[in-house]
Amino acid sequence: MAINSALTSDTWNDFNESIVDLAVDVGAREIGVVVDFDPTFYSEFGTQNIVDRLWRVVEYGRSRGVVLTGYWHQIFQVMLGFDVVADRGFKNCSAKGAQFSIEPNGSVFSCKAGSTLLGNISDEERILDSEEYLSHARLRRNNPEFCKGCEIEGFCGGLCLGPLEKKYDAVDVVEPAACEFYRGITRKHIESLKPHEIATFDLEERAEEA
Repeated sequence: MAINSALTSDTWNDFNESIVDLAVDVGAREIGVVVDFDPTFYSEFGTQNIVDRLWRVVEYGRSRGVVLTGYWHQIFQVMLGFDVVADRGFKNCSAKGAQFSIEPNGSVFSCKAGSTLLGNISDEERILDSEEYLSHARLRRNNPEFCKGCEIEGFCGGLCLGPLEKKYDAVDVVEPAACEFYRGITRKHIESLKPHEIATFDLEERAEEA
């Protein structure tokens, strides 16, 4: 059993360690946290404030045996090779070339939050050949130009595609403030790693043993 929660502008004052206590009380060992997909959230509240607010609850969860996960956590999971689908390519956003969202009337979008109509499921072959789909599919392997040189470039697909598409009317874009959040929370996870949590091969130690 898991609990889902959200860290957004509406829940900012209420998101704290109490969600972990609730999870423990009901026997849940995982909390899926959706961090706001609205691009303005990150600039309004400040990326470091958001990182610190979330990390405080992550650490408290660890102390009580509860793990917090979410799109923001998938970047770290991919780095460690946990729950990684072979050749997934889409990092933390499967809407970028790796899924379809099909409406009851057959309309196909890349995601239920996306706004680009790719076609109708009755004409599947045309969809796969369309430029609309191919522009999404290219993002499986190639991030937007802005991402080049980023320390998590190979693991992150950026903010949820839907809100970006709605704000910029494009899919090969990023929200810089959200990028700072993803980098910040990923650094926190890396810095908190314990030696036993990831397989390592220490050449220096092996040399001393020899």
